[in-house]
Amino acid sequence: MKKYTAALIWIVLILGVGFSVYRAFIVGPKKTRVTGEKARAVPVTVIPVNFSSISEILEISGEIKASRKVIIKSKVPGRLEKLRTVSSNGRTIPVKEGVYLKKGQKIALIDHDEYLARVRRAEAAIAVSEAGLESAVVTLEDTRKENVRWVALFKKGSASEQRRDKAVADCNRASAAKALAEARVREARAAFDLAGIQFRESTIVSSINGVVTKKHIDEGNMVDKNTPIVSIEDIRTVKVEAGVPERYLKRIKPGMTYAFIKVDAFPEREFPAEVLTIYPGVDRQTRTLQVELKVANEEKLLKPGMFARIFLTLAHKDNTIVIYRDTILAREGGEKYVYVVKVLKAYQVPVKLGLKQGALVEVVEGLKPGDKLVTRGMNFLQDGDDVEIVEEELKE
Repeated sequence: MKKYTAALIWIVLILGVGFSVYRAFIVGPKKTRVTGEKARAVPVTVIPVNFSSISEILEISGEIKASRKVIIKSKVPGRLEKLRTVSSNGRTIPVKEGVYLKKGQKIALIDHDEYLARVRRAEAAIAVSEAGLESAVVTLEDTRKENVRWVALFKKGSASEQRRDKAVADCNRASAAKALAEARVREARAAFDLAGIQFRESTIVSSINGVVTKKHIDEGNMVDKNTPIVSIEDIRTVKVEAGVPERYLKRIKPGMTYAFIKVDAFPEREFPAEVLTIYPGVDRQTRTLQVELKVANEEKLLKPGMFARIFLTLAHKDNTIVIYRDTILAREGGEKYVYVVKVLKAYQVPVKLGLKQGALVEVVEGLKPGDKLVTRGMNFLQDGDDVEIVEEELKE
């Protein structure tokens, strides 16, 4: 009996200890209402609400390309005699990567002397053909006179029919010889024109203003028609191509949407850009449209192939209320609100939001200039709580 009594006592003690632990750690201490004492004010930081400007900016990425790119090729076959040009200070320099060229500037020669010799030979051929034409003209005149004389004598009965026919045939042959001589002159002149074209094309010039981005061949090599010599790119103005999600199409207008780009090489600098073209086709995989922007590059800081971050201003407002996004709270239903201090009390104010720009957001309804917006401490507030303003920020 004593054993059962002892066991029962131990069971009661264990249950008592367990209940105490449950009260202490699970339920927590019993809250007591303090009466007659004022609750301590919550320390907060506030900022005066005021008008400002905000832009909604879309950031995408793209690649910088030259506004124009050409591959200079040979139009005539031969040996690449020279691949050099004359710089702005009068020095002869090799044509290689990085050399800036102007439109029409000479950059290479292909068998210059050979093509010059072809021109001179064509000139001589013209002289020979023209001399042959002069001889044919004289012969034709003589045969015409003989033809007229023998025909007249035949009519008078003083010449035979055979002699008359010979005179007529001689005249016809002379006329044909003159026509052939004229054709040879035209042929010689055409050959001269062709030789002149080939001679001019043996001197290769730049077709655009730009910088050499690739040299395809060295001096002394044989080239054929359409052999690439150098690649030249015009980078005074560059273009940037990027894909824009189709949902933004209506908000981007060529020539009107303000844009700028940034590159890693110059992280602190913004380069103004202009939306040039929006391509009509939509990429079925990415659901994006290709947009092309133009960027002035007179300093030649932007290089083809660079990665660029593109910033497109989709919307902009002046004289509107703008606050920091982290001052906004949300209820379970999604309704947004902020805390505003009036006479050292904090009140919840529902707000309707508009444009967003990074950490900033526009408030289109709920706040007015002069309101004191809680920027720190709002997570510890309830509607109507007393507050202590420990610091008042100045809006930037």
